[in-house]
Amino acid sequence: MDIRHCTHIQNKDIRCIGFALSKVIGYAIIAGSTVVKLPQLYKIYNAKAVTGISLISLLFALVGITISLGFNIVKQYPFSTWGESMTLSFQYSVIIMLYFYYTKRLAYLLFFLLAYIALVIYLTMGYLSQDGLTMLAVASIPAGQLSKAIQAMVNFYHGHTGVLSKLTVGLEWLGSIGRIYTTLLETDSIILLANFIIDAACNTILFLQIIFYRKVTRQILTTQQNKDISNTI
Repeated sequence: MDIRHCTHIQNKDIRCIGFALSKVIGYAIIAGSTVVKLPQLYKIYNAKAVTGISLISLLFALVGITISLGFNIVKQYPFSTWGESMTLSFQYSVIIMLYFYYTKRLAYLLFFLLAYIALVIYLTMGYLSQDGLTMLAVASIPAGQLSKAIQAMVNFYHGHTGVLSKLTVGLEWLGSIGRIYTTLLETDSIILLANFIIDAACNTILFLQIIFYRKVTRQILTTQQNKDISNTI
């Protein structure tokens, strides 16, 4: 579907309604993505800790999103179908830097920052062939979703979800559902479609864990805060 097809004043193709709705959903997701990680960032900052957060999970998620960002830019897909990759990659980077900061690993923080900048340049500036980037995009589907599987396993192992934000996970779930629709209408990529379907399933699991473990999580965080207060006295 070409946008010029739908802007013709005499055209009443019903598909244009779906296309217009896809655009609205796409830009709404992008707008929401600018703040989707703020509740998570606030919980980490407020707790001054990264309890229950898996570093491996964060790194897998960031790499997957960054590969998706490079893939969409090179393929020149409409910005409305992938714009949140740009804002989410930034927010994930900040969370990872906070992880290193609160675990007092500042050398790792600096190395991560430099390595990630290099990765973004490599993926988005044409240094990698389209075939190579497509292969990476395919590989990023299990890699990206493995991040959430790891987080789910960490939650299950500890029996709580730590500072994982219910609002953030819920918004990500809604975003992945919306992306299934926009991907179907505006791109021809099976890779992207599969990614969002699996993403929606993983977000559902995390959201259910937050609800199921909410009482234990509250007790764990309260205990940790009391311990931190006693240590400062």
